[in-house]
Amino acid sequence: MLVEKDATKVSFDDLNRWEDFPSNVPLAGRSGVGPGEDRLADIFGGEVQGQNVSFDLKFSSGLLEGTWEVKAPDAEGNIRPGTEGTSAAAPLMKILGTACDELYEFVNFPGVKEITKSNESNGLYDEIQSFINFKKREEGKTNYELIQSGEINSERFISAKKAVEAASKLIKKMQGDLLTIVVNKKKYQVTPTNMLKISKLLGMEQDESSSILGDISTIAEALSVLNSSVFADPTLLDVKWNEISPGKVFNVTGIILVNEKGFRVLRSPYDGDKIKISRISQGKPKFKVRLRGAKRKA
Repeated sequence: MLVEKDATKVSFDDLNRWEDFPSNVPLAGRSGVGPGEDRLADIFGGEVQGQNVSFDLKFSSGLLEGTWEVKAPDAEGNIRPGTEGTSAAAPLMKILGTACDELYEFVNFPGVKEITKSNESNGLYDEIQSFINFKKREEGKTNYELIQSGEINSERFISAKKAVEAASKLIKKMQGDLLTIVVNKKKYQVTPTNMLKISKLLGMEQDESSSILGDISTIAEALSVLNSSVFADPTLLDVKWNEISPGKVFNVTGIILVNEKGFRVLRSPYDGDKIKISRISQGKPKFKVRLRGAKRKA
């Protein structure tokens, strides 16, 4: 039988059965304390932290020395971090939310469907429009509405990337030839869309700017709503998604996963597929972990 408060028999990464670590402390969490925290503290001599601390358990010595998060995965095998998760997801939510706002404005721009069709870009417009307005159920929310409310699963994220890539191609296809402008006797070449933005900054009337741009003025006006940096470099979405890393979100010695059968100890760094982001819900990332059916230690 194991000696109480002895962590030397803990198996990392695999499931440790509660029955192998005797304790009379209930598994269920008390008010303000999550499931398993009290029992793990009792078994290994740790200290349960308060609600105002960013981690759950602290061990002063032994194999588990350090600070630990204790998480009980949901029925889908996901865990959700606290405020650190919200902060980690914020850059992606901001850049994707802005891009979707601009895509929504673009697909609803008066006459834009006809404009793209005449420029042989109708397929790209259709891809953007179908993403923005898509909803699985008639009474459900559209992709646009779900993203703005902080709901991004992996499927919706992939679809968003494809829409952004389509917009990037459409901009290059429709923006037209470069125009030459003279500022302080120096010549500069700009796209019609940027020329339109410059004319607005200079306070030009719409008729005046339209006369400068000619036939391309309507196209430039439609494209001028697509200002996000991701349209110039769609790979920025992947960069922001990958920055929501478990090492950044769970900045502790490790994570201890618990359920009614036992616990699994994951020590940082979390390499491989031990823990990976699966989705964002209500603006917070959820991470997929494996606990049920984990291999029992020898």
